[in-house]
Amino acid sequence: MMTARSTRVLKIIPSVIAFCLICTATQAKYSGGTGEPNDPYQIATAEDLMLLSESTEDYDKHFIMTADIDLDPNLPGRKVFNKAIVAPDTNDVEDGFQGIPFTGIFEGNGHKIFNFISTSTDSDFLGVFGYMNNTNTRISNLGLINSYVDALNGSNVGSLVGWLAEGIITNCFAEDGRVSGDRNVGGIVGSHGPEDTDSHSPSSLISNCYSTSHVSGKFAVGGFAGDMRPGSKITDSHAIGNIYGQDKSSWLGGFVGCNNYGMIERCYATGDVSVENIGSLGSLGGFVGRYINGRINSCYAKGNISTGDSSKRLGGFVGHIDIGPITNCYANGAVSAGRDSRYVGGFVGYNDAYGTIDSCYATGHLQVGEGTRNVGGLVGFAERSVGYGGYGLVAKCFWDIQTSGIQTSAGGIGLTTIQMMDTEVYSLNGWAGNPNWIIDAGNDYPHLVWEGKTGEPIPRLLTDWFIGTGTQADPYQIATAEQLVLIAKAPILWDKCFVLVSDLDLATISIRPIGVCAGNEFAGIFNGNGYVISNLGVGLSEGSTSSSGLFGYISKGGQVTRLRFEGAAVVSGDNSLNLGILANANYGTISDCNATGSVSAGNSSNALGGLVGMNRGTITTSCAAARVVSGESSSRIGGFVGQNWGIITFCHVKADISSGRESRGLGGLSGSNEGNNKALIANCYAVGYIDGAESCRELGGLVGFNLGAKINSSYSAVAVNTENNSFEFSGLLGDNVIDGTIEKCYFLASTDEDEMVNGFGLALTDEQLKQQASFIGWDFIGETANGTDDTWWIDEGRDYPRLWWELTEVESD
Repeated sequence: MMTARSTRVLKIIPSVIAFCLICTATQAKYSGGTGEPNDPYQIATAEDLMLLSESTEDYDKHFIMTADIDLDPNLPGRKVFNKAIVAPDTNDVEDGFQGIPFTGIFEGNGHKIFNFISTSTDSDFLGVFGYMNNTNTRISNLGLINSYVDALNGSNVGSLVGWLAEGIITNCFAEDGRVSGDRNVGGIVGSHGPEDTDSHSPSSLISNCYSTSHVSGKFAVGGFAGDMRPGSKITDSHAIGNIYGQDKSSWLGGFVGCNNYGMIERCYATGDVSVENIGSLGSLGGFVGRYINGRINSCYAKGNISTGDSSKRLGGFVGHIDIGPITNCYANGAVSAGRDSRYVGGFVGYNDAYGTIDSCYATGHLQVGEGTRNVGGLVGFAERSVGYGGYGLVAKCFWDIQTSGIQTSAGGIGLTTIQMMDTEVYSLNGWAGNPNWIIDAGNDYPHLVWEGKTGEPIPRLLTDWFIGTGTQADPYQIATAEQLVLIAKAPILWDKCFVLVSDLDLATISIRPIGVCAGNEFAGIFNGNGYVISNLGVGLSEGSTSSSGLFGYISKGGQVTRLRFEGAAVVSGDNSLNLGILANANYGTISDCNATGSVSAGNSSNALGGLVGMNRGTITTSCAAARVVSGESSSRIGGFVGQNWGIITFCHVKADISSGRESRGLGGLSGSNEGNNKALIANCYAVGYIDGAESCRELGGLVGFNLGAKINSSYSAVAVNTENNSFEFSGLLGDNVIDGTIEKCYFLASTDEDEMVNGFGLALTDEQLKQQASFIGWDFIGETANGTDDTWWIDEGRDYPRLWWELTEVESD
């Protein structure tokens, strides 16, 4: 018999059961959990993932995978996604992400997602996760196997995340997949970094991740990430898939397509990067295609770079550096380009004026088609090397001249394979004590410590080769040719002081240049002490076909004084840049030096001079008597300096200059004088001959062409000979391209006076050129018309004017 109380209990029981069922259904939204930090939603099935894709209200929750998941669309209930699984872009517009971002925590728990497939003709933000933009968001310990993500014309495409604006990804990978899209396409993430490009503090971090997926796209495409922005950072990660550029692609990299203020450390890429028809911006690199700014440290690339005809900005490590440092990195991959390509380097193709490369090397082979220019074993082209900018440099860097097949570079030092494995070489070049490197001496190139290779740290070496201590008060004394060779091998000494104590004959000696580029420059003081170095360049090493000036690059603080050269022979091939007997490029001070010999280069060469190739410093009281010869289509060929951006005063030259057809800027003293009124040639003269071949232009007895600079109180007695179709030539100046200042300058009148007079300077007869009265406003000995020290003297009626210091030499004789 039921009591009234029992009846009430029976009525309550169904309500309790119903409540419990509702609670159970709520908790079982996925495979368990509540989405709270201490009780994350459990993702165990494909249905869980598909439910998550539709549950935007859960995008700020916590998730954990409890099983591997197979998304094979051939299985029952599966589908091919046309957007990201999580946080898809709902509107597909070009004004940024329009959906709801994922801001929660997704813990993969060591599990994997197999066969994720997402295809679309134009969807942006494609990947497992479309968009993340919260610094507390995290994806960790998740693997993707055999993913296929194809956005076709879409942007911001990655196998794991389309755009990681803010958040953290750790211990994740993508294996055996394929990713393709139009712009910002990567093996792990498409874009990496905040939308606010002014943010530079790291808020978007990826660490301990890798991708083996193959990636293809058109713009900003990388094996790991397509695009890195300010505030992004990647560490301890790698990519080994190949990168394929679509038609007219640009900014392709084995690891990152474009790095714009991102930071990359302890990462590597081994995939090949290839495109047949490159885009107008070019920039392909084994590690990064375009490096706009940021930091890259302790990384390497081993993939090969290959392109078709008319390609540009190709590098074994980076295609194009705008700004920013690359330190402690190396590249082993080969670089090949088709016909008529430009800026090809074993490490960097194009280094802008603000790019810095420090303690790096390259060993890959370079192969280029006919007509290709600016090819270098380490750097193809550096703006600093042609006088632009004042910040970019290449310091303590090398390339293997044997494996690369290239003898020259716009930065770095070329070494043989044996030298590249020699501990002593690295020690003498400033690598001693660098904690990033180890080397198995004699067996392998240096490796980064984190690689775990066999090797030892690079020790410091004693350099007690000289009498003296290398200070200005007690300079190192150079008594033998062998000691001079040692200086060239030891850049760690290039900021010291030296003095010659005897004449040196280099007829049987091969010597590398002292100072090679900004960062590896000569910054010390070299006092020749009036002694002679003879036969520089004559003793070429076996197999070498070129030689250089004694100093490759003299820095702003460097000084060379009282040094003499006799019988020098500086020789180079096509596309040569900056060649001179004393120095290839001078940013410092050269005084009281002279040189006799020859400088010659092949077609398409630039800045050849009897004493200095390119001058951006000061040269004074010096002279040269040199034969300077260039091939076709060359420019800036001078008997004394090839290209002047600096100051040349109280100097003279006996010039013998000739060029191939279609050359530009031949000058008895300097091929050009450039620099927007900062460059100056004053109180100088030139005598001798200039022979320009067919269709040459801008030939001048003193200067080939003047570009907004100054020429004062100077004269020329140079015979200028031209062939058919040549134009812009004169006894003094070929052309004033941008109006500069030409004052108190004279030249020897030609027998064909009408052709040799173009309004620059005043023509004088041979008789007038030997009379002091012809040189109005000049400061001759015994006169103080300008209120300055005496500058000129003349053997009246018998000789042309000479400089005051020449009279001192005559009297001393």
